[in-house]
Amino acid sequence: MTNWFSIHRSIKKHWLFQEERTYSRFEAWFFILMETNHSEVKQPIGNQIVTIERGQFFTSKLKLSEKFNWSRKKLDAFLRMLERDNMVHIKSTTKYTVITVVNYDFYQSDEGRKAQQKIQQSQQPSEQHSHNNGTSNAQQTHITNNVNKGNNVNNSIRALENDLNESYAHVDKSKEDTEEKFLEFYDLYDKKKARPKAEQAFKRALKKHDFETIMNGTKSFLKTITDKQYQPYPASFLNQERYMDEHRPVNGNIIDGDNAQTNEPAENIQRSKKEDPLADVRHYENAVD
Repeated sequence: MTNWFSIHRSIKKHWLFQEERTYSRFEAWFFILMETNHSEVKQPIGNQIVTIERGQFFTSKLKLSEKFNWSRKKLDAFLRMLERDNMVHIKSTTKYTVITVVNYDFYQSDEGRKAQQKIQQSQQPSEQHSHNNGTSNAQQTHITNNVNKGNNVNNSIRALENDLNESYAHVDKSKEDTEEKFLEFYDLYDKKKARPKAEQAFKRALKKHDFETIMNGTKSFLKTITDKQYQPYPASFLNQERYMDEHRPVNGNIIDGDNAQTNEPAENIQRSKKEDPLADVRHYENAVD
């Protein structure tokens, strides 16, 4: 009994394989192996002919991104990981990408299968080895070296999988934390306008100041709001770093940084504007005097 089993490429037509989904990294690697050519082919590209050798896969990063349902950034990171572990070699142009699977010919050959059988036999009790047909020292060394390479690749794959799982988990957790913090801010600010811009502005703000500073400054600012129509959009508030302003009451009026608000009813202010075009200026001067 060996560790080999065969899967025909026609599995790609199976309804389970064709299910719409986001590929895992293992599925993406398995897909590359299935798409790798088992014989040399020629691929026309415009007016050129590109020779794709055995063990190579002709594609484009756009096609792979769409197939795996990944972002381009995630795909590039995955391919770099495979290259760093010497699992593939990548050659990309503006028109196409050629992926070369390392050791493809070895693992798809009788030599590779025999090497796996030999390593299994070497793991059996020593008394059984005397009954096996031996090979020369040179042949045994060649087989053992090739098998060790295969084992090293497998061990590296498992180690990288663990590292990447931890890395992606950290990124996902950080993203969730940022989203939760934004929702807390957005609910507090309570002016649901231009949310996408507000979310981007909030992420930029977090890079400059800690969450507690933003929230405390926002709470202080909101105490200055007596008429919600004068409250700026959340994106503007964040971009201008208004949460860092000093907010304090002066002579019964509430001062917010450069803006002043009085406790005068909004309808009176609007009436004043109609009667006097400079009403806003005079309200400001009265508030700060």
